[in-house]
Amino acid sequence: STEISRWPDGCNFAFATTGFGSIPMYYQCMDTRGRSIFDKQTAIHEYFHLVQQEYSINKMPCWMKEGSAIYFGAFLGIYDSDTTGESTKNFIKGLSFQYNPGGTYQNPPNTRLIDKIQTTAGVVEVLTALESPTAECLSLGAYSVGATATDALIAAKGFTKYMEFVSTFGTSSDWKTDFATTYGLSPEAFYIKLAPYLRQR
Repeated sequence: STEISRWPDGCNFAFATTGFGSIPMYYQCMDTRGRSIFDKQTAIHEYFHLVQQEYSINKMPCWMKEGSAIYFGAFLGIYDSDTTGESTKNFIKGLSFQYNPGGTYQNPPNTRLIDKIQTTAGVVEVLTALESPTAECLSLGAYSVGATATDALIAAKGFTKYMEFVSTFGTSSDWKTDFATTYGLSPEAFYIKLAPYLRQR
């Protein structure tokens, strides 16, 4: 109630992290007005970050860390209320407008993500920039690009195989080799194969 009173135009934010003594912590602030269908993904998105923390989230590439949280949030939270799939698709597509490398919320994007990914080289460039765990995930498009990449990986090999890959971060320091072992191709080869699907989505 204190947080809601501080945000008269609507309190809509959440995060999951590790608190004192490495205790997982989940925090969510939402007013009663909400944001309709899209708020249904928030709790699941943040909960998946707690799952990732079991497997060294701080070593995961940015596109995977935020993208997979969006994927699970959207497909588990929104999907049942979205019989045509259009709301889920539009939610993920809408996140592409966060793309603003080197900019801020106050500055309009210099390059739209939809323009950047029109070439395969552009797709590879975007995803390569998101390989760092410490990259600026939001302004580099991690949420929309990563959700689509997660979608493709799970469609190709299934949820169990995806979680096997996630679990490697807890014991390995070479995620690219683990990715190739799990999926049979390097991350860059995956980015190239992903390019047409990413443009279509």
